[in-house]
Amino acid sequence: MTNLPATPYEAFADDWIKQYCEPVVGVFHASYSLKNLMRLWALHNPLGADEIVMFAEEYGSQEAAEVLRDLITERLDRNESLGAVLGGYEIRKHNPARKRKSGPGKLDNARRDIGISLLVYALMKEFGLAVHHNPASTRPSCSTVAAASLTRAGLGPIGHRGVAKVWDRLGPLVMPGPIPAGYLGPLA
Repeated sequence: MTNLPATPYEAFADDWIKQYCEPVVGVFHASYSLKNLMRLWALHNPLGADEIVMFAEEYGSQEAAEVLRDLITERLDRNESLGAVLGGYEIRKHNPARKRKSGPGKLDNARRDIGISLLVYALMKEFGLAVHHNPASTRPSCSTVAAASLTRAGLGPIGHRGVAKVWDRLGPLVMPGPIPAGYLGPLA
C-alpha cells in the first residue's frame, strides 16, 4: 500500500511542505531565521516581548538574543525607556548567577508551529478551504489536509485538532497585515 496524496489539496500540501523543509527558505528547517517574526511579536505587546526573552534566557536562542539586543539598542539610541520586560532582561543578562536551561525543544516547536500556520494559510489562500474540520461537510478542511500531509512528511503525528489549535494560537501572526489589537498571543 502506498502513502500517496489522495486529493489535489494533499498534493499541494505535500509539495509545500517539501519546499519549506529546504535549508534557508524552509520554515521547517532548523536553519530558518525567526528573527523578523520574533521582532514583530516582541513589539506587539509586553507578553510577546516576554516570550522572546524566555527563548533567549531559558532556551539559549541566539536569534531571540539578537532581536532583544537590537530592540534595546534602538530604544537607547532614541533615549526611550526600555520598559519592564527589556529592562529586566538587560539586568538579568549581566547576572552571573543565572544559569541557562538546556534543550532546544521549545524553539523547535515554535518553528514547527509557525510552519503549520503558514501551511494552513497557503491552503486557505489556494483553495478557499475552512480552517476547522466540519464533519457535516464533504469538503476537506485545511486542518485535515495539513495533518495528513505533515504526518506523511514525518513532521507528525498530528491530528486535525492539533493543526486547528496551532492555527488558533498563531494564525494572526502569519496573516498579512497588522496583528489584531486584541490578540494576546500563543500563551493567552
